[in-house]
Amino acid sequence: MYLKRQIFLVFGVSKSGGAVAKFLLSKGGVVYLYDELSGERVEQAMQVLIEQGARRVTSAELSHMSEVCDGLILSP
Repeated sequence: MYLKRQIFLVFGVSKSGGAVAKFLLSKGGVVYLYDELSGERVEQAMQVLIEQGARRVTSAELSHMSEVCDGLILSP
């Protein structure tokens, strides 16, 4: 699978979601992040990924993501 320039939404930024997002970013993918949970741990994980090039998505933007994303990754 050629990941460079493909667009992904990672839904859930816990251990597995964060690991997938880092992998996709390292391969040149465009990564959007969303998590329903809040709190210090989630915010820290989000911030690290944003610093690496990911973009945060709000709940209001979710409905439009199906139009732009090539793949959806659901974190367990």
